[in-house]
Amino acid sequence: MMLSVATLQAVVALQEQDYIIGDPEVVLSESEGQQTAHITVFVPEKYFRLNTYLDLIYETLENTSTDTLKIEVLPELYEPPRLLEWDET
Repeated sequence: MMLSVATLQAVVALQEQDYIIGDPEVVLSESEGQQTAHITVFVPEKYFRLNTYLDLIYETLENTSTDTLKIEVLPELYEPPRLLEWDET
């Protein structure tokens, strides 16, 4: 099953506002006949620590659920990759 256009548009809108970083990870499951998309999104620390922004992310994505696919959001703290320090000796 594919994500709906509304869900994909919501992801892009959140990315453009820097509320989420990178592409989300999506895992599909089915329980009692209901398909669910578990969407892991990576949230910068400045938004991850504030419930207002987390609520916005949850509502924006979960409101795109349909009769055939429930959206469940799993926010994770985005940790930028560390730069390696080179020893010039």
